[in-house]
Amino acid sequence: VLLSTHIVEDIAQTSSRLAVLANGRVIFQGETTTLLEIARGRVWTLDLAGAAPTGDLTVVSALNVGAGMRYRLVTDRQPSPDAQPADPSLEDGYVTLMRRQRTAEPAA
Repeated sequence: VLLSTHIVEDIAQTSSRLAVLANGRVIFQGETTTLLEIARGRVWTLDLAGAAPTGDLTVVSALNVGAGMRYRLVTDRQPSPDAQPADPSLEDGYVTLMRRQRTAEPAA
């Protein structure tokens, strides 16, 4: 059975194995737990009252928390001393794969 979805968390409800395609190629095939491990140590939350975080990072989500925003970030190193490590989700694993894919592609 092939299930194609852009909602990565749907996979966790239906399967323990998955494949990720990028540009028509399989860039990951394996257990959902392996995809989680790919993102482990690369997921952070950061509360900010001002501008959104910048740098070599990907904002996975932004949640209004009253006095500011709580950002969920994927990056290879702690983006700020105030950033807190977070347990990865499948979406974080997917974002990590896409970040790796982007850096692995030669410039046009």
